[in-house]
Amino acid sequence: MIGEGFSSGDPEEYRNALDLFRLNCRAAAKLGSRLLVFHLWNGLPSDRNIGRHIDALADLYGIAAEYDLLLTVENVICADRDPLTHLTAIAERYPDARFTFDTKMAAFHDQMNEIVSPARRPLAEKIAHVHLNDYGGGVRDFSDLRVLHLGEGKIDFVPFLSLLSEIDYAGAVTLECSCFSSLDGTWRPEKMKASISAARKMLAL
Repeated sequence: MIGEGFSSGDPEEYRNALDLFRLNCRAAAKLGSRLLVFHLWNGLPSDRNIGRHIDALADLYGIAAEYDLLLTVENVICADRDPLTHLTAIAERYPDARFTFDTKMAAFHDQMNEIVSPARRPLAEKIAHVHLNDYGGGVRDFSDLRVLHLGEGKIDFVPFLSLLSEIDYAGAVTLECSCFSSLDGTWRPEKMKASISAARKMLAL
């Protein structure tokens, strides 16, 4: 919830958010991590004061650099506008910006086709990390934000994966879907195996 600390404009909340971010960087560095996936906006304020969040990136990039970490902003869901609009503004402000692209978050805003369009190619080329998961709800359907296994939703992954091939994407692809139920503790490893198999087939296209 670090991103919430940049929304209000309160100096103390801002300082606390930076302190938490630095703590995360310190832990990541000790673990040998090299890349951070960051929700720049989130929680109740979400992106309603996005300008303050984008301003805060100057400090965040500086802190991440102290720990030799690549900070990537994720295209998380928005309450006010949409992720690609914000990522574009970030790229214009910070030319070296890199991003994490989440397929469910994109589908939530109906932006899976948009990211593969020629107009968005400069933005796509800044993708440094990918979260692969499915989505079955409607556009901006806040009542259905479930993270689904590949094939359980309605995302057509082929255009996006073809895009990754075209831009010579060499980063990691995280299969972000759980086979553990937090409700009753049920463990379904076969679901994860099926998703891994589906991902391998998709990535081999």
